[in-house]
Amino acid sequence: MFYSVGNNFGAGAIKFREARESNFIVLNATIKVDSRNADYAAAEVLEIYVPDLNIARSTETGVVMYFENFLDWYGTIYNNSSGVAVKSWIKDKNTICIEKLPYFDNKEEVTIFIQSMYCQLGQGSNTVLVTKLPLTDASAEGWLDFSSGDSLVVVEDDWIFMHVKLDRCQPGHASQGWDALFENMPSDISAVVPFLHTAYWNGENFTGCARVTIEDQHFSVPYTERSNSLTNSNGDPFVFAFLVRGDDDE
Repeated sequence: MFYSVGNNFGAGAIKFREARESNFIVLNATIKVDSRNADYAAAEVLEIYVPDLNIARSTETGVVMYFENFLDWYGTIYNNSSGVAVKSWIKDKNTICIEKLPYFDNKEEVTIFIQSMYCQLGQGSNTVLVTKLPLTDASAEGWLDFSSGDSLVVVEDDWIFMHVKLDRCQPGHASQGWDALFENMPSDISAVVPFLHTAYWNGENFTGCARVTIEDQHFSVPYTERSNSLTNSNGDPFVFAFLVRGDDDE
């Protein structure tokens, strides 16, 4: 674990959890920034300055930028919160870069989810065979159906990779909080991850985005986190994340 030593977009110190290997690093951080501040407005690329990393430059990877958007329509609250994946890369051993899109200007508080693997640029690697395990709802109720071909987890000593695609919520449960039990998810994973899905009101610049809590092998989405576009079988919602195990000591 380490903290950033500065940035060019007006955020405070940023806490990173890390898992380092010889030719890549997995980083986790949740960053909140006011998109209206002068530093953010002046930045062409968002830069985070950090202590020495184990790789000098990386290939591009993806992070998710998100903003809340709740609409009160004659007493009915609609969750129109949105997000999009943007590019991120390590420019040098002390600088992490994030693509800045103009669509987030003046969106007030923006959250950046870094749950990514950064691979060394220009360096070959030895291929390592990993085992993928299925992620299915093993709870007693079991009314969330996940895609059998696309919902999986890879578990390593210091990190995991997870991909989840929800096919549908069974009828009668669409207006409830969603909770699934993933038996193959390590019990030491604790994270909030973005749950991206298509939404008709987002236009061409964003997609819908909810926030999922992963805790004690549970995958939980409160009803208030879900938009009217994320009900039972709509939106092809998915999670794609590299998550660090442990490494949380101050």
